[in-house]
Amino acid sequence: MDVVEALYNGSKELDLFLLANKELSLKIYADANLRKNLLLASASYFEKEITYSILGFIKIVAHEDQRLITFVEKKALSRQYHSLFDWNCNNCNAFLGLFGDEFKKAFTSTISANPELGDAVRAFMEIGQERNRMVHQDFGLYTLEKTPDEILALHKKAKIFVVAMKESLN
Repeated sequence: MDVVEALYNGSKELDLFLLANKELSLKIYADANLRKNLLLASASYFEKEITYSILGFIKIVAHEDQRLITFVEKKALSRQYHSLFDWNCNNCNAFLGLFGDEFKKAFTSTISANPELGDAVRAFMEIGQERNRMVHQDFGLYTLEKTPDEILALHKKAKIFVVAMKESLN
């Protein structure tokens, strides 16, 4: 269980409490906040996982040369995660292309051969897209249409892409 799943599970206890105490308006308010928190937690989780995967790859390639590792960490990854993807697309081709055409072709071929991985990529991109809309528009007034169950399902599906990416880099 990761932090997003733990957040989701913890919210179920709050839901039960609010329903048992006939606090429907508070439940609706808590649910709206939960949806935003789940989405942000998921996007943040993926940012950390992808960043760590890239750094792990760099450590292997650089043979633990701290100069290169630090350079990549500070100039290529620190506060740059969202620039690695074209969040206006439903695919990760821009990100894959950062590793070269050969890697991009191989990974897109893997995606084409595996419908579950293709769905995972789309779920991952949807989380990133929705996160961007939410934080760049008026967060307080932003209405997230997905239910907590739908967000959790997207998160679980997107994890397949993140794991596949990590495996491909290693």
